[in-house]
Amino acid sequence: MPKVLPGYQQEARKRIIVTAVETFSEIGFHQTTMEDIAKRLGVSKAAIYSYFKNKEELIDAIGEATLHTLKEELDSLFKGRLSTDSFLEWAMSIIEMKIEDIKKYSSLHFEVLIEASRNVSLRRMLKENIRKATIIVAGLLEEEKRKRCIRQELNTRPLALGLIALFFGLRQVLLTGIGDEEVSQAWRELMKAVARS
Repeated sequence: MPKVLPGYQQEARKRIIVTAVETFSEIGFHQTTMEDIAKRLGVSKAAIYSYFKNKEELIDAIGEATLHTLKEELDSLFKGRLSTDSFLEWAMSIIEMKIEDIKKYSSLHFEVLIEASRNVSLRRMLKENIRKATIIVAGLLEEEKRKRCIRQELNTRPLALGLIALFFGLRQVLLTGIGDEEVSQAWRELMKAVARS
């Protein structure tokens, strides 16, 4: 097995992160070893450790990558929106875009939350990622408020945190077998409450 990943460091980090997500999702966070990830990549365990000290660092990197992707996706949806599009249509496009990811990675999400209940440093990392996601979503909601697309009396920071919590809750609902359509309808009804009437 080669000792180092071919290619540039940034690309190698991305490959490790993607493979870690796949491995954690299939085997489970707690059961996955760094060696499992290395084997899937066809590299030595030392190569993985040269990028990440442990699984917690990997989870943190996954969180950062997820935040980066979230920001890009939301910005893309936001910028691609015509002024005549309603806030509700925009909000629905978010859930439709993410529903497959939600289903695919829900079990990993819950495993990480369970692990965080026992692991203080992991809990701190998750808290920081939620704080960053809240800032991203609140910024987009502020823009919607400026456009008068959502109710003016809404406080966007707690609303953003509430929407993130709702999104996490939808993951749980999907795991129980409730259908995509019901989840989409629940999201729509809640977004109607936020939208300017």
